[in-house]
Amino acid sequence: MSRRQQSLASSESGGHAGTGSGRWLLTYADLITLLMVFFTVLYAVSRLDLARYQALARSLHRSFTITLPGSRIDAGPSEGDPAGGAPPAAPWLPGAEQAPPEAPTLAPPTGEPGGQDAAGKKALEALSQDIASGVGQGGLGDRVAVFYSERGVTISLGAVLFDLGQATLREDGRRVLDELAPYLARVPNPISIEGYTDNLPINTLLFPSNWELSARRATSVVHYLVNQKGMDPTRFVVLGYGEYRPLVPNVNEESRARNRRVDIVLLLHSPQTEERRAILWTPSPPAQQTLGRERALPAVTPP
Repeated sequence: MSRRQQSLASSESGGHAGTGSGRWLLTYADLITLLMVFFTVLYAVSRLDLARYQALARSLHRSFTITLPGSRIDAGPSEGDPAGGAPPAAPWLPGAEQAPPEAPTLAPPTGEPGGQDAAGKKALEALSQDIASGVGQGGLGDRVAVFYSERGVTISLGAVLFDLGQATLREDGRRVLDELAPYLARVPNPISIEGYTDNLPINTLLFPSNWELSARRATSVVHYLVNQKGMDPTRFVVLGYGEYRPLVPNVNEESRARNRRVDIVLLLHSPQTEERRAILWTPSPPAQQTLGRERALPAVTPP
């Protein structure tokens, strides 16, 4: 019997001997193919683009990091930072071959435009010397103390401005401000007017505590400089510290008189930068102390 006749005979018999043995192979091949595709997809998904992921992590870190007053988290310069420097440490990723980052360190913020450069510092240093010389020649040496620090130029006015427990400028206090106003107008730096008191308690209708008294005294100085001397009000910020930041311990009338003061501070940086820098407050040096090349005049003793 020929092969053709054998094939026809097999098909006529109605059996599946010719095809049944190959169907399991098709099913097996489909299963293997699906498994290969499945594991290939898993492998592709498990491989992260670390460079992109780290850039995204740095961006989110900068956006959601809570900065402490007076500081920032020093995460290093960002990408494209014109200041240059080493790139920031990459964040730790699960499964990545690198150790988790160390705890961040606190670093002081950089300065801002408007007085932080070398020229601005030299101008303020020179101004502090001019003020010290001017108040000395004007007979105010026993009433005004001038010194230069990292904040800027501080002009400390003792009890010459106000009577005890009052926030109304005295006549001789107005004359002192008249002498100082031309110096304040020489530079465009922001000015912080800061009021302080001694530890003597006060509880009046106008001043329930030393907080109100110190703030009101600082405000009175600002009003006089703006309304009477025509200075730009946008340059000023007013602070009242009450009795809690004394220059010296309040042990007698002389020391309390030194602590009753108003400081006029020509700031080297903007007030916003000052707030970020002030994590811990360091008292201003005593009025008698000389800092560097600037002059410091003794603080006033109340009459």
